[in-house]
Amino acid sequence: MNSTIPKFFGQFLLEKGCITQEQLFKALQYQQVEDATKIGEIAIQMKLMTPKQVERVHQEQRLTDKYFGELAISMGYITEQQLKTMIKIQKNNHIFLGQALVELGFLTKQQIQDYLREFHNEQRPISSLQDIIPRNFKLFDEIFSLLDVSIKIFRRMADLHLKLGKGFISQKTVNNKYLISMIRLSGSPEMNYFLNLPQKVACSITKKIYNDDELDCNDEIVKDCIGEIANIICGNAISHILEMGKEISMSPPISILSDEKDTLTPLNKQKIILFPGSVQTGKIELGVLYYED
Repeated sequence: MNSTIPKFFGQFLLEKGCITQEQLFKALQYQQVEDATKIGEIAIQMKLMTPKQVERVHQEQRLTDKYFGELAISMGYITEQQLKTMIKIQKNNHIFLGQALVELGFLTKQQIQDYLREFHNEQRPISSLQDIIPRNFKLFDEIFSLLDVSIKIFRRMADLHLKLGKGFISQKTVNNKYLISMIRLSGSPEMNYFLNLPQKVACSITKKIYNDDELDCNDEIVKDCIGEIANIICGNAISHILEMGKEISMSPPISILSDEKDTLTPLNKQKIILFPGSVQTGKIELGVLYYED
């Protein structure tokens, strides 16, 4: 395993049904325990702490939720600079999620290698998206990330091939096809991402997520399911946006049925960039509400 394993590999495995939520949780716990042990081992190897001092820190950890390094500093065993040095060493020996899953017996090494290859291929940006975002658009990079992740999540979680048409900027209202799920992205920049889905598409996604073709697609189940899809899309996209040096966070999804509100209207100084889309089960829209300078 190398240090390029992506942050969301566990989520990828979970969504594909390769592991369960409980197995992912156990693997993440295993990583944390192993990492804490390694810091202590590194401290001993560097002769910064004695084995008895390391054991005292571990005993104190059982009584608090603080990290090993934080406690070791507060107990006067090491300095902040020494901890930084040990963390750098630790990163080179980090137990990654794939390794943890193998060591716990949840997946084989070959399965991890195959899934990693598939995941890396999926993570490559979809270059054709550059042609559907208006030239010189001020939020080009952020919109690119949101669209790129949307296509991949639709395919991975709902088994739907999302095709997007050229985006256009508008200050007009958007007609609610049945359900609009929207997430507010706060910080720099400020914008609202939304999915606008007809009932047939929203229901087909919900049945796929629940793996139940006979599921009764009542409004509340569908709202929760599509809201979670929007949540996952924005959560993944934000990781890329943060890497651009932008400070941004997200709020929980707001899902609006057409019988509650049949249109989405930009506020004063807001515009919408709208992308018409299609999947096997119908026509949809992806959009972003943003503020003009």
